[in-house]
Amino acid sequence: MVAVIERREIQGATVEQGQEVVVRRKSDVGILFQISTLLSQSGVNILGVSAGVCGEECLIRLITDDNRKTEDVLAANNFTPEEENVVLVALPHRPGTLKQVTKTLAQEGIDIRHVYAAADREHDRCLVVFHSSNDEDALAKLRAIQADSLEATNIS
Repeated sequence: MVAVIERREIQGATVEQGQEVVVRRKSDVGILFQISTLLSQSGVNILGVSAGVCGEECLIRLITDDNRKTEDVLAANNFTPEEENVVLVALPHRPGTLKQVTKTLAQEGIDIRHVYAAADREHDRCLVVFHSSNDEDALAKLRAIQADSLEATNIS
């Protein structure tokens, strides 16, 4: 079960408030391999991942189909997972959709603190995951645009 709190459509996109599992650890070769192996053996599907190194520390962010199981498996194997709130946006995979979302946030003075995204060339959707200076306002604004878009479609 993906950790999703709320769901709502926006101009062909799905906007959700969710959580990511975050692991901070001293950087070492093979950490992502260890984590992906543990989760795979436990039947957890990784839907999105971002990993990077800053100084001596690595930071891994995971979107999974079962955050509770992910945290339990990682904690049982000497990792210290934490859950953090994020906004999940599944967008149509076409030029300009990410621009529309980020422009809306910028115009509202909402700062994106971190973002990661991926799309498959064979499919028409991409997943954007972000945390902002105010996720609640970001969700509200993106939902308001969707409501305006649906109203305009019904009038036409």
